[in-house]
Amino acid sequence: MNNFPLISAIIPVYNREKYIKQALDSVLDEDYPNKEIVVINDGSTDNTDSVIKAWIEEHKDKISVIYKSRENRGITGTLNELIDLSNGEYIVFFGSDDYLKNNGIRKRYEYLRIHPDKLMVIADCNLVDSYDNLIYKSALESFGKVNKKLLFTNDGMKKFMILNGFTPGATLMADKKIYKLLGKYDETFHTEDWVYLIKVTARNMLGYIDEIVSAYRIHDSNACFSDSIIIITMEQFKVTLDCFKDFKEFKYKYYLILKLIYLSIFIQYISLKLKLIHSKEKYKNDKFREFFIKTILEIQIELKNIFNSITYSIFKN
Repeated sequence: MNNFPLISAIIPVYNREKYIKQALDSVLDEDYPNKEIVVINDGSTDNTDSVIKAWIEEHKDKISVIYKSRENRGITGTLNELIDLSNGEYIVFFGSDDYLKNNGIRKRYEYLRIHPDKLMVIADCNLVDSYDNLIYKSALESFGKVNKKLLFTNDGMKKFMILNGFTPGATLMADKKIYKLLGKYDETFHTEDWVYLIKVTARNMLGYIDEIVSAYRIHDSNACFSDSIIIITMEQFKVTLDCFKDFKEFKYKYYLILKLIYLSIFIQYISLKLKLIHSKEKYKNDKFREFFIKTILEIQIELKNIFNSITYSIFKN
């Protein structure tokens, strides 16, 4: 294993007793020979702690595990703590309700090894439901509405990250040197992925491999289906404004302006949607209102696709 640097799979966990064993198993099943697991139980109130401890006891001779259980501090602070606890030269990220596939650790490591100018790499993943049923083979092409051809060049990656930025769970690997260059995650934000990756992309340090490396689970506890989505979207608006200093070229400023327009529309849409949903009990017999909510939900599905189609056609060169 001396020829293979240590890779740390870091997993923040909160109330995932149903899924955490599969997540841990998936790391063990990967063929990369020199790896460790680092887990923080972020104040779970279910049986997550006992499930993790039982798994560690069963597999303690097969893989090194660093495990810490403490009070809840939130996802971003937990990720920073996981990075500090990890010993690897490289870090694989994924949520405790997702799982790895297809020896993607090795594939992403090989990409970073032969592309020393890149310090992070993303890939694609399956979308599955709560019972592991396949929803879509490609999360990027289906749920994310991503033109994957963009991801193979620095210019295309910048365009993608500004206008879309959809990076599904369990596809990111980082060379730990990135955190010395750019620092760790900003704990004032509710989510860490797009906020950080946009800075990495501005410096041409994010790469892509067209491989399915994990399964991303869709269920009603995902952040995109909770009230926090409006806070996350408003944070993206702030970050987009800040990005004007990172992207020097004139055309990227056009992309940033379009992103701000899209986010403005989306914030208004989400605000309306939440008001309608929260008033459901009050107006539960109003058939027109139910029709209106259904229409609004259908608009949400198409909004990003329409926006991407317009902006990619305008800036196809």
